[in-house]
Amino acid sequence: MLNRRKLQLYFRKRRNAALDRVIRDLHARKGDTLQVLDVGGSPFFWETVPSRALCEITLFNQDEALESRDFRISEMNAAYRFQTGNGCDMPEIADASVDLVVCNSVIEHTVLWANMQAMARELVRVGKHGWVQVPAHEFPVEPHYMLPIVHWLSVPNRIGLLRLLRRGTFGGKSASEMRTLIEKVNLLTGREMKALFPGKSCFRERFLLFTKSHIVSW
Repeated sequence: MLNRRKLQLYFRKRRNAALDRVIRDLHARKGDTLQVLDVGGSPFFWETVPSRALCEITLFNQDEALESRDFRISEMNAAYRFQTGNGCDMPEIADASVDLVVCNSVIEHTVLWANMQAMARELVRVGKHGWVQVPAHEFPVEPHYMLPIVHWLSVPNRIGLLRLLRRGTFGGKSASEMRTLIEKVNLLTGREMKALFPGKSCFRERFLLFTKSHIVSW
């Protein structure tokens, strides 16, 4: 588990170095504190972005997320504002009202393509600039379970493999629970990200010869 966390932290730091440069550039151009809306984010994500001190960050999330471990560390929470709501429909956030909207590893959890489209439209609507990242379906290791090729299999085979290799975590779950769990994660391809964000810059984070994640910015 420790090695897994270290590996995830390594990739997050490397990826967020690019986000850090974007924030510094926007801050220099604005000449003032940036208003940032992080849809689906947590304080832990921003600990790897040194330029967070240049921002006023609002973490926009669902009610149940705010009860999770990521939000129960008071020394982190003091640096952020919190707002609850649905990232697929944010009428409480005005058009182009934030300097930068950030969404990291969230869209793939909205289950349906229609939900992904709705969230993409909302992100573009509220943010003058944006930074949206998703894990790549093309990468051979599934990042949520840290298992090779599991996300390339059919849902029944995915469930079977998880029960076999992660018996301690999934062995006691019912068929209904497993189906619900599996269907909550749908990794995206580069072509799908371009379809969600037409006309926006889309680039790939690479590891060795593979695409590890897709990032859209504007």
